[in-house]
Amino acid sequence: MKGARLEILTPRLSAVLDKCKISDRDAVHLLTACVEASSLNPLNYVINRTSIRLSRQRFRELNASRIKQNFFDLNLKFLTIHWDSKILLDITGKTKVDRLPIIATVPNTEQLPGVPELSAGTGYEVSSAVYDSLEDWSLLHKVQAFVFDTTASNTGRLNGACVLLEHKLGRDILYLACRHHVFLNYSPKCIRWV
Repeated sequence: MKGARLEILTPRLSAVLDKCKISDRDAVHLLTACVEASSLNPLNYVINRTSIRLSRQRFRELNASRIKQNFFDLNLKFLTIHWDSKILLDITGKTKVDRLPIIATVPNTEQLPGVPELSAGTGYEVSSAVYDSLEDWSLLHKVQAFVFDTTASNTGRLNGACVLLEHKLGRDILYLACRHHVFLNYSPKCIRWV
């Protein structure tokens, strides 16, 4: 008897499993039941937890790569970086972690380069997380402005994230401090008049 050879997982099916928060183990049961309901032999299909996990990881990586390439293909000349740390439940839902959503915007376009976990909410940690995300997306030379809340970890004159990021980038950046966490989109004209 030969082993199963038919792949059942597609990028769309993988995305649906992710969206519905279906574990790899539960996916095995669901896919097996679907194949049987279609009057097909489940033994002909690759349906096991390891194969499903590896396929889902591969599809996620391909999707992330495609999103990054599409954003890169926009050939943007400048962008604004927004960040604001949030304490959220971790993936297990049992403990809380400090996450830093980082958003890159230009008029009519926005992208989420990352939501790294912070070990501490210091200016150094925030600046390192933002810098690493920008470097990963090849956006370091396009940053013209920062939007952030007015906590000391962001605005400190010596160890604030903004000052540290400016030093890492090697140039002055426009600060758009926001006390009410307003999400700003702006045109190049706004940069000159602020």
